[in-house]
Amino acid sequence: MFITDFKEIMDILDTSQSVFLYDTAAISVHELAFFRHGYQLPNEFISNHPIIISQTIVDELRLHEDADLRYSHFFNQFSKVILINEASFVQYFHEMYSPKQRSLAKYQNCTIRSFLTIQSLAEAIKNIPNQQIENKVMDLFTTHFYGGRNKGEYSLLWLSNLIRDVFPTLDINFIGLDRDLYRIVDHCYYRFDSIASEIRSRVKVRIFSNDSMLQARIRRGLSIAEIVDSYRDPARKVLYREINNGITEHTIIEGAMDNSLFIELLELRRIEVVY
Repeated sequence: MFITDFKEIMDILDTSQSVFLYDTAAISVHELAFFRHGYQLPNEFISNHPIIISQTIVDELRLHEDADLRYSHFFNQFSKVILINEASFVQYFHEMYSPKQRSLAKYQNCTIRSFLTIQSLAEAIKNIPNQQIENKVMDLFTTHFYGGRNKGEYSLLWLSNLIRDVFPTLDINFIGLDRDLYRIVDHCYYRFDSIASEIRSRVKVRIFSNDSMLQARIRRGLSIAEIVDSYRDPARKVLYREINNGITEHTIIEGAMDNSLFIELLELRRIEVVY
């Protein structure tokens, strides 16, 4: 079901233009829609691009308990599904950079960037001696996220920084539902010191949510009436910008809306979904 061979993964990523990092909450909702109705909304955007999940995501999904093979059937719709264990991240730096001391320094800097929103963890990683990095980083990661909260989201953010360092031309796409995923990705990639630095940025990172994919479907002239109830929870607050007289407002609004209103506002081009 998953591609785990290091050389095969390197070859796939080296020849890909874009990858999709899939969060636990999104997989769970999408699998249910696929199992009940055969709906394949995310596949309309993923197409033949590789999906990547971390070992943490596998653990959160409890795939070892997938006795009915429901997740296996769900993942089989995609052409390439890669599993990368966080413990193997450093291997990619060893492959791309030499000498070993340089690869470890690159790995350390990548990891620090990934956890800047957790000041104590980032500082602890920064203080690891070079020769202890390989073991200590994983120890700190495992210890800090022992309770599990946001571990999957941060594992994907960490994975995205690895990919952008080792494969800098790859476009990174997150698929998620969790607001914390949006927050940490936004903080890592889209908090600029000035307009000038934002203009110079070459970041190619996007965050897909069910609402943004449904919006894209409407803009393609496709109906979402049949599938909207399977992909939208009306109680979930959506992030959006209002569109007035054809101009999109800068301010982001947070609010819940029922599915019929959601469709109406999108069809009338009254809102721009952010997440």
